[in-house]
Amino acid sequence: MEFGRSYQDAVGAPGTPRRQDLFDDFVEAAGKRLGCSAPTS
Repeated sequence: MEFGRSYQDAVGAPGTPRRQDLFDDFVEAAGKRLGCSAPTS
């Protein structure tokens, strides 16, 4: 997953989401769309 220039410019500004939060949201949305279940580890 790549982050664009506008995200890079916003890093450090109040309200900018953390990369991990964006990644977690992406994985959750992709899993729902593709019918995947949550990992069991």
